[in-house]
Amino acid sequence: MGVVRNIDRGLLQATLRGILDSVGAVLHPSALRQALRQIGIKLGRQASEQYRLVNGVSDPLSRQDYARCLLSLKDIWGWDCVMLDERANSLSLRIPHCPFGSSAASGSELCGLESAVFGGIAADQFGYAKVCLNRGCGTPPQNCLVTIHIRKTDESLAAQGETYPEALEGTDRPSTGFKKDAPLACLSWRECDVLKLIGAGMSDKEVAAVLSLSVRTAANHAARIRAKLGVSGRSGLIRFALRHRLANL
Repeated sequence: MGVVRNIDRGLLQATLRGILDSVGAVLHPSALRQALRQIGIKLGRQASEQYRLVNGVSDPLSRQDYARCLLSLKDIWGWDCVMLDERANSLSLRIPHCPFGSSAASGSELCGLESAVFGGIAADQFGYAKVCLNRGCGTPPQNCLVTIHIRKTDESLAAQGETYPEALEGTDRPSTGFKKDAPLACLSWRECDVLKLIGAGMSDKEVAAVLSLSVRTAANHAARIRAKLGVSGRSGLIRFALRHRLANL
């Protein structure tokens, strides 16, 4: 079984502080938030991959394993999370101490990165997430409260927070760009990405590298795509992708 090396908490804080110091002054605030969001999503994928490798858990994660994955962040980066409530459609956490230390003292940019770690993992595993983060008091903040909605419900739609993978209000799942009656409408946003790359002739290993996934996760996505589309074999997926001009989307 492979092992993913833990990222030192101090090194992570120093790296993020360097990013804020070097590019925060020149980037537009919206561009900085988007950059930190992408960093958070990538960090979350690394954390979920480590959780699966260490615990022998298959992809996608169950709700229970997703909760355990978030608690495992303490072992990976020293991020201390206290689970307050687990429901069928949401989870609530308390963050006793800001994981970014003094880097988060001057503003809330890193709150968006933290949100992206939680929401990015959930979006990959469940196809939808909305993260509502209430910053705690103090400098740096303490006892931040986080609610993560992993299903689209009336409660999640009414909540104020960041939606992953994109702003999805008014849709039943992450938008793939296809009409509801299109052959590809049954696929999630991630499955569409995988199918496009398969259509370009990439192997599971190459798909995994492009999308920052494990090879096993890429293979599992391909298997689910075949089942949803009623296609046999990888050559069938390639023909399907070419027939629907995915390379031009």
